[in-house]
Amino acid sequence: MDPFVKGVLLTADQLNAAFASLSPGPTGPPGPAGPAGPAGPAAPAGSSVIASGSTTITATTLAGHATQSYTVAAPGVVPTDVVSWSFAQDPTTVAGWTPTSAQPASLFAYPGPDCVYFVLCNNNNSGVTFGNVSLNWQVLR
Repeated sequence: MDPFVKGVLLTADQLNAAFASLSPGPTGPPGPAGPAGPAGPAAPAGSSVIASGSTTITATTLAGHATQSYTVAAPGVVPTDVVSWSFAQDPTTVAGWTPTSAQPASLFAYPGPDCVYFVLCNNNNSGVTFGNVSLNWQVLR
């Protein structure tokens, strides 16, 4: 019985065995190259690290809706640079930084001339005591 004749019903095992018994024919020459695709977007210019370090936002008590600024020296930084930062520890284990429904804390960072500014804001209506938290930061241009 020829398994490749129209109308012949085979089981999966019979079909697999029939295909396994076939040997591939000779390979033909490669076909012509297709047309070139469209050019991709230009790669963004690389960024350079201008300054980096770590700092501690020291313990402080802030009245409701008050702010506290911290200045970190960063030679070579200009206001048009980009500040990237992260906590160097789990802040949710530190007094005042624990998330609550009131969301009392916001921390902002921005570049200045030869420095990086960090601003801690108490968004709550009442005073909050914030414990020390450590930050890692870098400035990119």
